[in-house]
Formats: sequence, C-alpha cells, structure tokens
Amino acid sequence: MATQERTEAATPRRREQVRRRGQVAKSVELTSAIVLLVAFVALRACAEYMSGRLGGLMTDAISRSAVISPTTNEFYSYLIRVGLETLLIMAPVVLAVGVIGFAVTSVQVGFVLSGEPLVPNFARLDPVAGLSRMVSARALVELAKAMIKVVAVGYVGYKAIAGEYQNLFGMADMSVGRMVAYVGGLTFNVGIKIGVVLVVLGIADYMFQRFEFEKSIRMTKEEVRQEAKEYDGDPLIRSRIRAKQRQMSMARMMHAVKKADVVVTNPTHYAVALAYDQAKMDAPVVVAKGKNLIAERIKEVAREHGVQIVENKPLAQALYKSVEIGQQIPVELYKAVAEVLAYVYRLQHRR
Repeated sequence: MATQERTEAATPRRREQVRRRGQVAKSVELTSAIVLLVAFVALRACAEYMSGRLGGLMTDAISRSAVISPTTNEFYSYLIRVGLETLLIMAPVVLAVGVIGFAVTSVQVGFVLSGEPLVPNFARLDPVAGLSRMVSARALVELAKAMIKVVAVGYVGYKAIAGEYQNLFGMADMSVGRMVAYVGGLTFNVGIKIGVVLVVLGIADYMFQRFEFEKSIRMTKEEVRQEAKEYDGDPLIRSRIRAKQRQMSMARMMHAVKKADVVVTNPTHYAVALAYDQAKMDAPVVVAKGKNLIAERIKEVAREHGVQIVENKPLAQALYKSVEIGQQIPVELYKAVAEVLAYVYRLQHRR
C-alpha cells in the first residue's frame, strides 16, 4: 500500500507530544547573534567600570609581586581574592548575556522541560545513517547558511575596517591610553555591525527552522482520523454509550410517568405527563413527554398505573414544544393546565 502524504497540519495533541520530546522550532543562530550583540553593548556600557577595577587589580598585583612568595598561604589567599575580583568585574557582562540568552530562547520555544533528548540514542551510531545525514538536503542547507554567514560577516568587517587604514597606521604616534581607547572603540563599532548582520541572518534562520519544524510534524489524513478516534473514542463505542444513555433516560422517564397526575395527549402524536405537588412545587412540572412510539409507551405506562389520560390537542402540542422535561409549565399555560388538573381531581374526588 502506498505511503500517504503528510498534508495535514499538526493537531494540538501532536504538537504537545513532540514538545514533550523536546522537539521545538528554534534557531541557535538567532540566540547566538543576539547574545553577541548584547555582549558588545554591555562591554561598552561597563567599559569605564571594568577598566577602573581591572587597572586597580593589575596595579595591586604588580606592587605585591615582589613581596609575596609563591609558596606561602598568603599567595594562595591572594589568588582567591584576585579570582573573586575578576568575577565581579565580569559579572555585569555575564549576567546580561545570560539573561538575554534565556529570554531569547524562551520567546522562541517557551518553557520546555524534557529529559528525552538526554536519553542515549544508539541508532545515531549507525555509520550508514550518519553518512546519509551528511549528504542530506538539510546538510546542504546548513552548508549554504554557513557560507552566507562567512561572506556577510567578512564583508561587513572589511568595510568597517577599510575606512580606518589611515588611523591604524597612525597608532604608532599615539599614547598608550589613546591607542587602547581607539582600538576599543573600533572593536565595538565592528562588533556592533557584525552583530546586527548576524541578528538579521538569525531571524531568517528562525523563520526557516519554523517552516521546517511545521513540515516535519505534519500528519497524514489517516493519522488525524486515528488520533480523533483515540481522543474521542471509537465511533461504535460512542454510539453504544449514547444508546445506553437513551435507554436509561427512557427508563427514568417511564418511572416518572407512574407518579404523574395526568397525561395530556394529542391523542395519537403527542403525550405529555404532568405532576403537581402543591406543597413542593410552585407550578406543575413536565415529568415525561414524547411523540409517536414514545407517546404510545407513555400512555401504556399511564394506563398500567392508573394515571388519568386527558385528550387536549392544543395543550399537548404547546407543552411538548415549549417545555422541557423537569421544567415547570410557563405562566401562559397555567389556566389550561389548571382546568385539566381540576377535571382529573374531580374524577379522583380530590381537591
């Protein structure tokens, strides 16, 4: 039998299943590009703070180098302090990069906690399958993306530095402070331009990854039908359940007919059973109703249990069409129903 084409969009249930397996549409390229851009911005924003702390740390290290012996406990304590100081210096940049990286990933895929991708898959060790992945269409797409990235980044970097040739050759006449400031500014400008290009490429990659993901989770018509069957239940079972529910409802209705005060009929097409307890009810209640065969069954049960049957065509039709089982009759039918009940009560010698 020919394999069915996957032409149907994934159902919400299918999406939830692949999500639990850790399969989501995301672009690592976009996350990396935004993280790189934020890193350069954070470095520029914290440059004064970081250079001041770093300069003080280096000055202190040089001044202590002649008096601290590498074999003493004081030296190891100093190394720990230098490490902690370095962490404090880098903390703003690291924190900014971490927060933005988490935020960008969350925006792409939401919060997904799945251990399934961590489970070893020994099928991936198959060399034949590995070779097929290497020469697949997806591998060619990834190669094309890498080449586009290299060309775009190289071009932007070249254009950013090309206009600085004169200043680069003039660095020999600069002081150390000016040289550091110039190199830092140039690096920041080049990094920002490259970061913007990478973000644009990352957005395009995310759109491509989303398209590929939607394509990969498509379903065949048979899969959609099978899922609906599993989710809603087998149609045959559902029909049996509904039939059983109808039987139970019919049995309850016929049981209520036994305790009714009167059955109003059409006389052949409709039958409506009414019950009225003045101590408990504000108005008479329809306890059973039906037409044709069900109407005949209601009348049959009424006869078996001595419930009075009254023929009133307009009233029977009005009750059947306007009042549901278990509801009280509407105000506009009070008079007609009262006359019927009064007639029945006179027959039964009741008030």
